[in-house]
Amino acid sequence: DEPGGFARVACPLSQLGECADSSCSCYRPARPRCRAQFRDLARDLCCERLGSAPGALDRGGVLRYASIGAGLLLSDAEVLGALIRDGFEVRSACVVDTCYARNKLAPRTEAALQEFANFVGAPVHVFSSMGALREAALLWPGAFGRCTFFYTEVPCCTEK
Repeated sequence: DEPGGFARVACPLSQLGECADSSCSCYRPARPRCRAQFRDLARDLCCERLGSAPGALDRGGVLRYASIGAGLLLSDAEVLGALIRDGFEVRSACVVDTCYARNKLAPRTEAALQEFANFVGAPVHVFSSMGALREAALLWPGAFGRCTFFYTEVPCCTEK
């Protein structure tokens, strides 16, 4: 216990992160509302595509999510958190980033992937390239070929 009677609790999403490039158009310290506005836009577009109003899910609400340039997954957690709050159920998530190559998977990246999977509460499938996801979709179209919602990170975050 800490002084004052409060116990220290670990944050379940402490390893998630986002682009820290100060020249990025979504760099949070320079543009604090940019990512929240993008999260809301992504949620609204998903609701529109699935025939629901934000906060008023009325059409199945099952998501099969894909994200390209996912990195340390903080933006993905924000987008999915908004969709889950609005009543969507995440059935699965496919995340793609070159930093997910098995031979160079950093401990923090591995921890972020585990925390994201725990947060989503559904299978998270990890790919190090679009080619690998495409191959999986061709081999197992039922599992990887029909994503409901497709999210791409801001280009400056993925072109480095």
